[in-house]
Amino acid sequence: MAVNLMLTFFTITLLSCLTSAALFLKKLWNGFHNRKLFFEILLLEMLVVLMGYGSMIICMHYSVDSFNRIYDAGPFWELQIGRFFNCGAILLAQKFDLNPTVYQQPFFVLWHITLAVMIIMFTVAIAKTLKQITTFQFVLLMLAVSVSFINVFTMELMLFPETAAEFSISNLALGAAVYFPLQKSKNTLKDWLLCWVFLMLALGSYQSYIGIFTTFMLACIFLKFRENKKMRYTYTAAALLVGASASAANILITKLLVLFDFIADSGRNPMLRIEKIWNNLQQIASYQISFWKDADGLLPPGIMPAIACVLIVLIILCMRQLKLTEQKLYFVCMIAGCYLLAFAPHIIEENIHLTPRSNLAIWSVIAMIFVFSLDLCFKYKRYAGSFCPLILILILCSNCLIMQDMAANEQMTNAIDLKEA
Repeated sequence: MAVNLMLTFFTITLLSCLTSAALFLKKLWNGFHNRKLFFEILLLEMLVVLMGYGSMIICMHYSVDSFNRIYDAGPFWELQIGRFFNCGAILLAQKFDLNPTVYQQPFFVLWHITLAVMIIMFTVAIAKTLKQITTFQFVLLMLAVSVSFINVFTMELMLFPETAAEFSISNLALGAAVYFPLQKSKNTLKDWLLCWVFLMLALGSYQSYIGIFTTFMLACIFLKFRENKKMRYTYTAAALLVGASASAANILITKLLVLFDFIADSGRNPMLRIEKIWNNLQQIASYQISFWKDADGLLPPGIMPAIACVLIVLIILCMRQLKLTEQKLYFVCMIAGCYLLAFAPHIIEENIHLTPRSNLAIWSVIAMIFVFSLDLCFKYKRYAGSFCPLILILILCSNCLIMQDMAANEQMTNAIDLKEA
């Protein structure tokens, strides 16, 4: 009965996510006077994604978990750690005899497509907050948003290839959670409720998505209402309330399932103890050295310090264009708050375990700063030049090169494992 309930739940959510993506694509199609441009934008973003993750389609990859999950996909383990969306995805795949690890390549194709659609959803949400922009400017914004997902941290997550089946649809849920609430000049309770539902589905796939949601939502709100203080704070409060309540609901559902003996306690459930939170914050602070030195060992030395210097310059340039002290204070607090929320799942974690894949939302904050800088370039020609776009492309290319190297290294170790086995 439990399996049937999960299958029913996932089927409904699957249809909801696919419908939301279809509505978005239809609206985007209708918005283009030149229909050829619609396909060019979609194809371009798919090529950008392919630059980072193409090797995951060409070759089979296995982690230790992947080998284990060939024989036991562990759907109810996903439920134990609050990833009920993943539980449903695995059960549905099993129903059609599609093992997520064995059929990782077709699932990766699906993940590529949904990731490209999600990035375009985010980009359109940002573009709608700005005045009319050119196609070239839209492409630059799309590249900036891509930094959030095409990086070595997300690659470290996808080196567990069985997750492609689970994350394919949650990509659309996360995209809808950001895109749909920002389409009207004034939102209703119904709009925020819809946002909450889609965010719940995304968090039910991976809790670290909360940092990505918060970052892009607040970025869009700032760009849309930078001159309207009242609306800016109202929407900010609403977005933070949606994020906090969805996160709390994810934790509460898991604890209730444990309480009623529906699932076993995973030992990883978050705890609200002051001493534990303080200890976690100290470890997160120590982690900053590892991240800004070499991206937790994933990028060559020197790249992250160079990116840090560029980001500081871009933040200063953005702040110089803000007229009011209040706007500057909001801007700084927003960036600092989003950066802290990138580590949100770890702050209340009982047994903290900082890994690149669990901190991938840090790259969303980096992407957000480039979005603000590009907006500055569009408005003030003296900043336009090639500095910001050039650095953006260099960051993407350097990540893509290392991502391909990571995939190649894993493929070689897989070959050795298979030979030994």
